[in-house]
Amino acid sequence: MVTLRCKNNAMRSVIDKFGDHIRVNIMDDEHFTAQVQVQTSQTFYGWVFTFAGEIEIMEPGSVQKEYLAMAKKASGQG
Repeated sequence: MVTLRCKNNAMRSVIDKFGDHIRVNIMDDEHFTAQVQVQTSQTFYGWVFTFAGEIEIMEPGSVQKEYLAMAKKASGQG
């Protein structure tokens, strides 16, 4: 289970990816969180990356760290 922090305009993309039976909570006027069941992979991390910060991995920390390590490696810093 992964918690994502998303800008509201990403709602359709999140539903398209994970279905409409996900747990969603409103954070503020611009953001919501979504709890999604996902198998972490380069494909998942690549999907998150395409949103250029509009979707962030919040929890668990291990998934967040893995994503950041992949991003560093892709940028030549890791």
